[in-house]
Amino acid sequence: MIYYIFIVIFPFFSFVKNKNIKIYALMLSFLFLVSFCSLRWQTGTDWLPYYDDFMSPGNRHDFEIGYVLYVKLIRYLTDNYTLFLFTTSIIPIALIFWGCLKTQKNISLTILSVCVFYSYYYLGSFFGAERRIIAIGLSFFALIQYKSN
Repeated sequence: MIYYIFIVIFPFFSFVKNKNIKIYALMLSFLFLVSFCSLRWQTGTDWLPYYDDFMSPGNRHDFEIGYVLYVKLIRYLTDNYTLFLFTTSIIPIALIFWGCLKTQKNISLTILSVCVFYSYYYLGSFFGAERRIIAIGLSFFALIQYKSN
């Protein structure tokens, strides 16, 4: 039920006239999305294989070399899987928010874009798809950079 609160309440902030309130709402939504992704346990399509891979760094890796290096870097810094999920969720979500802000000068449109992203993609695909969400965030970032040059 809590997942629906965001999609019901957050779009109303796009109609608020005060720009500061819109910015606070956008920051709050960022924290909301990162929290959902990083504080989940045993949720998502591939949660157990990712968890096992992170907790057993000496095991055989059936993942891409970039992802394996990313996991090793985080694992070198901490063995806390929640911090790994936090890092893994904050990177692509920050890149998506940055891209929305960069391409849409109107904060109201950014708020609505985040709502569309949340309702169409976030709930169904972000939970448990660590490699995919990193790839989407980096691809979105690269597309925005390419388009701006």
